[in-house]
Parts: sequence; C-alpha cells; structure tokens
Amino acid sequence: MIRQKLGEVQDFLKQRSLDGWLLFDFRKSNPLATQVFNHGGTLLTRRWFLWIPTSGQPKVLVHDIEFGSFPRVGYDIHKYNGRESLKSEIAKLLGNAKTIAMEYSPNGNNPYVSKVDAGTMDMMRSLGVSVVSSGDLLQLFLAWTPEQLANHRRASDVLTQTKDAALLY
Repeated sequence: MIRQKLGEVQDFLKQRSLDGWLLFDFRKSNPLATQVFNHGGTLLTRRWFLWIPTSGQPKVLVHDIEFGSFPRVGYDIHKYNGRESLKSEIAKLLGNAKTIAMEYSPNGNNPYVSKVDAGTMDMMRSLGVSVVSSGDLLQLFLAWTPEQLANHRRASDVLTQTKDAALLY
C-alpha cells in the first residue's frame, strides 16, 4: 500500500518538517506497520524496519537470518545481525534525520497508535532522534475506499429501514 501513497506520505512529512517515517514491527506487535507496508511476509521472527525519508526511496532493514526470505518489495533491503549492528544500521538508515514519525503516542494518549515499545524508543533517542506520533500520518491509510464507503452506506440504510419497521409495531 505504501507504494501507491508514497508521494502523499512524503508531502505530509515535508509539510510538518519531519525527516521521515520509521515503521517498525516485531512478530506482528505493530499491525499498523504491516497494514501500511503490506510486504507479504508471514513468518517473520525478527525485528524489521521500513524507513520512508521525506525525499528519495524507502529502505528496509531486516535481520540477517531473514534477509534471504524477506519478500522483495522493490526497495533496497539492508541487514543487521545483532543488537549492536541493529543500532548502527538504523543510524545509517536514518542518516542525518533529527525528527521522525513512529507509531508512538505521547503519554499514551492514543493507545491505538502506541505500538512501538519503550526500548525501541530509547534506542531512537540514544541516536539523537526526536520521535513524534505518526497518528495523523496513519489516517492516509486508514480511510475507507469509495467501495468501502458505499458498502457502509448500504448497510446503514438497511439498519435504518429495519429499525423503522420494528418501531411500527
């Protein structure tokens, strides 16, 4: 899904003076990342990241164990092989980024968005990166398609008719 909306995402990032969006998942702990990226992989046992910079092409970071099996999605795929290399590879991926979006909600205000664990947030901060919520950005992916909206309206009409018929008696 990200491929179709890459331009919109990058425009959004530029408008808010963000350096990029870092999507992260570990064993489906962040269903929002999987929904946005839709990489097609099912059996992923290590952390993976998708870096979407404000300009340029997205990049993927996966564990060395899954490098060969991670679905090829048309973006450069980089690898790490342990905790230390994870941190250094993320630093390379982010480059000079100072402010990025992630699935984080300050003070846990929106639990639907809070999917990144505290340890990963600590790692980002240790790299000198400020993290803001991707909540508004996610709205680009969570809006209904025209077909979904039409289905919703049809269902709403049927429910209204049912309610009206029931109240006649």
